[in-house]
Amino acid sequence: MNKALWFAVLASVFSGCTWVKLNKSGESVAVVQARYVKSCEYIGNIRAKVIVDVGGVKRGRNKVARELETLARNDANGMNGDTIVIASPVTTVKTSKYKKSARRVFKVYRCGAAGKK
Repeated sequence: MNKALWFAVLASVFSGCTWVKLNKSGESVAVVQARYVKSCEYIGNIRAKVIVDVGGVKRGRNKVARELETLARNDANGMNGDTIVIASPVTTVKTSKYKKSARRVFKVYRCGAAGKK
């Protein structure tokens, strides 16, 4: 198999992969708009980060955003939070010559039943 074809196969495989899985604790964390957390206890921020581009293989914008959200949900439960709110746009940063990462900030709240709308 020539190098160009091999690279194309690898690129299509990696661009479709989901590298971040929702764990059991993250399943109980809701993602809501800010208007739903007015009566909730603010706990803190999560700064999620995932790889976007490795050696020229780019991953889809929506997939990256979903993975950032999944990371935040997984981490929020460890902070005793049950609800997250997106607090920043997705930003992309070049982390090395051949690698870029995407980052997003989420606010974590403890709402109980109040924030789960």
